[in-house]
Amino acid sequence: MKLCVNPNCSHADDPLNARRDRCLHCNYPLEFGNGFRATRLLQENDFSKLYALESATGQQRVLQILSLEHPRAIALLQQQAKVLARIEHPGVPKVEPDAYLSLSPPNSEEQLHGLMMEKIAGISLEEWFQHQNCQPISPTVALDWLKQLAETLHRLHQNLYFHRDIQPANILLRADGTLVLVNFASVKEVAIAYLAFARRSLLSGIDSSDEPISPSPGYAPQEQAQGKSVPQSDFFALGRTFVYLLTGSPPSEFSEEATTGKLLWQSRAEGYSPALIALIDKMMAPQTSDRPHNTAIILRQIDRIASEQPSFWDTFSTPKERPEPAVTKPSVRATKQPWTMALLLAGVLLFSIGAIAKYGNFPHRFNLPFPEMGRDRQR
Repeated sequence: MKLCVNPNCSHADDPLNARRDRCLHCNYPLEFGNGFRATRLLQENDFSKLYALESATGQQRVLQILSLEHPRAIALLQQQAKVLARIEHPGVPKVEPDAYLSLSPPNSEEQLHGLMMEKIAGISLEEWFQHQNCQPISPTVALDWLKQLAETLHRLHQNLYFHRDIQPANILLRADGTLVLVNFASVKEVAIAYLAFARRSLLSGIDSSDEPISPSPGYAPQEQAQGKSVPQSDFFALGRTFVYLLTGSPPSEFSEEATTGKLLWQSRAEGYSPALIALIDKMMAPQTSDRPHNTAIILRQIDRIASEQPSFWDTFSTPKERPEPAVTKPSVRATKQPWTMALLLAGVLLFSIGAIAKYGNFPHRFNLPFPEMGRDRQR
């Protein structure tokens, strides 16, 4: 079966198109690339439609077709094609350099814009989590998934782009457990973001080129809602995604601290490393300057948590309560000879005082590690 992808075609699923190269009704092409044809409509919204493609040899792709010819929508689709073609990473869909399509029927000025991409065999984390009755993921899975997504962001940021729409619905889970970040329509160049920031510093007002594209409630940071997104905005959204996965509740259901704006979710995340909770909190800091500076810092901390090595982030956690020391019954000999024990302790004390008077600087004499105090520590 061949589907016509023209949004204005009134007979898009006509069986008579099965053996044709162009639609019988609107004359739009029915094959794309190297013999790919649309076989099924996967999803649609007000702006675009997503089709499943299949070739005669059984290869599969997906095709995103814009439903309206608007300059802004076309620019976003072209940008998505540019980014995905440039980045080769298992965490993003593969796109060929010639994957952007501009279709038009003969003798018509109308153009249809589309993008062919790798078909990801999997479901979104949103769907998967609903199938699991929103039961929080295990600590092992949490670290694995956080590392996978941080590595994907690392590659994206290395190429001077950031995503701006990270949420469970835009993360696909393959059958082998790997995660793929999708929906790059909101992706933005780092250079453009900083130029917009510089322009706002000189002129009052917000650069309209950086206006948010339907920021997701609960996942988008405040600066993105104001049209001032930066690469660290991705860290915020990723942290909020893991609030959902670790608690079973979307971040919008949690309240925020009145003075700092921090999300109050920690008590609902049970059984996880305090260092992991602290890392997620750091990623979600209300101020961009308080978040990790780059993905390398996040990846290093994930490795430390996985290996259970103490680190700076442990200072954010509450120390575990120490068990009370066991009470031992005093020996019979000690109770019967109190004066002997008192004299012995007095001798030890006098010896210690004499040693300190003579060797008061013993850590430095023997080159033993010892923290410098006061003025010397600031050197």
